[in-house]
Amino acid sequence: MIRKPWFALNIRQKIVISFAFYALVVISIGYYSYTNLERIEHKLVFLEKLNELSSATLEMRRYEKNYLLYRSPEAIDEMRAYMKRTEEIIDEITPFTETLKVSELVERLRTEFKEYKAEAGQINTVSTLTEEQMEKLRNQGKRLISSIESAVATERSKIFSIIKFLKTQLLAVLGVAVLVGVFIANMIAVKVIRPLKEIEKATLGIAEGNLDQLPVPETYDETRNVIEAFNRMLRELDMRQDELIQAKKLSSLGILTSGVAHQLNNPLNNISTTAQIILMDLDHMPKDTLKSMITNIERETRRAQDIVKGLLEFSRAKHFSIVPTHLKSLIDKTIQLMASQLPPQIEVVVDVPTDLTIPMDPQRMQQVFLNMITNSVQAIETSKGKIEIIARADPENDKAVIKIRDTGKGIPKEHIGRIFDPFFTTKEGASGTGLGLSIAYGIVKKHKGSIEVASEVGKGTEFTVKLPLTNKEVS
Repeated sequence: MIRKPWFALNIRQKIVISFAFYALVVISIGYYSYTNLERIEHKLVFLEKLNELSSATLEMRRYEKNYLLYRSPEAIDEMRAYMKRTEEIIDEITPFTETLKVSELVERLRTEFKEYKAEAGQINTVSTLTEEQMEKLRNQGKRLISSIESAVATERSKIFSIIKFLKTQLLAVLGVAVLVGVFIANMIAVKVIRPLKEIEKATLGIAEGNLDQLPVPETYDETRNVIEAFNRMLRELDMRQDELIQAKKLSSLGILTSGVAHQLNNPLNNISTTAQIILMDLDHMPKDTLKSMITNIERETRRAQDIVKGLLEFSRAKHFSIVPTHLKSLIDKTIQLMASQLPPQIEVVVDVPTDLTIPMDPQRMQQVFLNMITNSVQAIETSKGKIEIIARADPENDKAVIKIRDTGKGIPKEHIGRIFDPFFTTKEGASGTGLGLSIAYGIVKKHKGSIEVASEVGKGTEFTVKLPLTNKEVS
């Protein structure tokens, strides 16, 4: 007995663990994706503020240029307004320093703006700016604009990077989902559906008399338990079938016994008569005559022994065993066994090659032939009829084909499909149990053979039994 490993999992546990792993992966990736989406949201707001800062700064510089070119007081007022708005926007983006890790960027923008503001503040204190001061103011404004544009480009690039990562992540999730789905589907197909198909196939085979054991998988899950239970059921069915066959044989034996008694009467009467003659004339009987009578007694004794032996062999319970069997000899013994049940008006014709040997269980196949011949006799009833038993070898298909046909009343078409069903019978009263052909069907199937029937009402019935010519590990 194979010992179950401590880590062995059943199908339910495997499915639960697979789905738990799948759920954990999905939740983890989902949470990570959610944080990235939040990050994108914050970056979009931050980028919007940077764009707003860029617009305000550009307006501020436009009015700076207007003042430097035209010395317009209105330009100074507009420039101051946009400087104030720029400072407000820098204050608005300050909270993002913690969430987006942009403290260095914001601090640089604040510093450059302060430097620009300091340079621009000289406009209020000096009536005219030197060329050097104006150039310094322009350069400081350019640096501020450049820093803002660089910040915008950097944040936009980061957003695209996060989106690209999320796309990759989505594909990864889909890949994991497909892999887990394929794994679970494959596990269900291999561990559940395939064994169920085998059990379904075996179940259909049981209806055809096939009681082969299913191979037990090298697993330690529910499938193994089901198949082991199914195999136990098959073993029990096999035992019950053997018991049913034996019961049917005993039933047939009861019918045969009365006929055997009549068969035994003839040799026993001959023995008795011969013995009486010997006793009466022993003293005056010639030696040759005495020897002839004793020989006759021995012959009649062997005849009686053969009759009893055939009856005993038929009734004896044996394990299913395949051995090379001479078909004609077996059929002759079967006919001899039920000779007393064959009415004189029924002719039995046997056309079987004497050299045809088939691997079979002779006792069980004798039961098959006995059931079929009995059915033929009952189908012919009291009228004159004929039963033919014909057998031929078919080496091309590795089959022996045995036909048993009669000239009886035939089987109606509506009953043809049911004649091998257990307990189905067309015989009236208690003359039939409906088990004979069902048992015959099971026995033939156990030999890896087949049995077919063709019938026409009023003309007769033909049973065709096909058995393997070579032993193919019949179970």
